[in-house]
Amino acid sequence: MAALVALVSAGALLAGGSGGAAVGDADRGQLPRIRGSVGPGFDISVRPREVAPGSYRFVIQDQSTMHNWHIRGNGVDRKTGVAFTGTKRFTLDLTEGRYRIQCDMHPTTMVTRLRVVA
Repeated sequence: MAALVALVSAGALLAGGSGGAAVGDADRGQLPRIRGSVGPGFDISVRPREVAPGSYRFVIQDQSTMHNWHIRGNGVDRKTGVAFTGTKRFTLDLTEGRYRIQCDMHPTTMVTRLRVVA
């Protein structure tokens, strides 16, 4: 019995594959991805910039020790650390509305938005 469970588990892992989310990933149990980046210069971004309400897996590439990536709005408040560099991943439930994404060290010049529309 234990061998059968191990084989079924291994098969499920192999069938899941890896790589970025694409259309249809939600059908396979994966959340759609939203990608963000900050640095190394004075750039901050989010892609896509418009999505439908729902749960999303955020993958943030922080490339600078003098910036951070901070999303706020509709009860959401998540960020990377200013001194942090690397990749952060987190899941957020987004409701209809606008979300502000900014660098907290440069909030008037490094800003973008994410729109959630039904």
